[in-house]
Amino acid sequence: MTEQYISKKELNTTEYDAVMLLDQYNSRIILSECAGKKERAIARLRELGSEKSLGKIIYFANIEDKNLFQREGFVEEGIIEDYFKGDDAYCLSYFNDPQRQNSAEEGRENKIIEKALQEQPFGMEGKASEYTLRLAKPRDAGDIAKLIDRVFDTYPTPMNNEEYIKKVMDNKVRLVVAESKDGSIASVASAEMKKNLGNAEITDCATLEEHRGKGLMSHLIGYLEKQLTEEGFIVLYSLARALSPAVNIVLRRSGYKYTGRMVKNCNIMGKFEDMNIWVKKLQ
Repeated sequence: MTEQYISKKELNTTEYDAVMLLDQYNSRIILSECAGKKERAIARLRELGSEKSLGKIIYFANIEDKNLFQREGFVEEGIIEDYFKGDDAYCLSYFNDPQRQNSAEEGRENKIIEKALQEQPFGMEGKASEYTLRLAKPRDAGDIAKLIDRVFDTYPTPMNNEEYIKKVMDNKVRLVVAESKDGSIASVASAEMKKNLGNAEITDCATLEEHRGKGLMSHLIGYLEKQLTEEGFIVLYSLARALSPAVNIVLRRSGYKYTGRMVKNCNIMGKFEDMNIWVKKLQ
């Protein structure tokens, strides 16, 4: 995703201050900060959504903001425990486009999550002895981009862009890969870190089809968990495709707890898809 599709916007008025991302590609506004007369800020957010044809507004709210935003038409889609340095975040959404609130796959998704929840947490699967798990390096960016491009028809962030990957491969995003014996990358996962809040999002989970069924993703997630635990992170969470049995089962087996579903949350696999929220406390 380039600046053509996503941009940071700040609203600073005498009544309120707000910081957000305008995300054209995923047709959404992600509000990150809001202070002052929040009802006025919300009204302006609705206007921006209509002006720019952005169908959804998302805000991870603390308990103080939760009731106010719900009075203004936001709905709670889930919860991320301990998100704010040990305090919970409520995943709130406002739907500028009423059609954005309706899931076309709810029945199928419910069956997938029911099946996943029948699994028992037991950590990493298999030994993955044929592979080397390691931190990704800048020289891996091209191979990671190609892997993402092969696995997903469309993806909500530009992880199929080599230069973008190099740009984010810093203190904000930690990428890990499973490398096969021939030196090619078979699987990738990342942690998007918010060190100031003590949380990280496990994301960008992808394995090439010919390497699936060997437990690689559970090992990559475990690799990230070990590092982030040692660095003092409090909680990890993941937004998993609600239509993907495999990733939901991996998260369940890895000890994550299902805490909700965000409807038509992002543009992935060629359409807006629902994302299941999974949370794991580290500390």
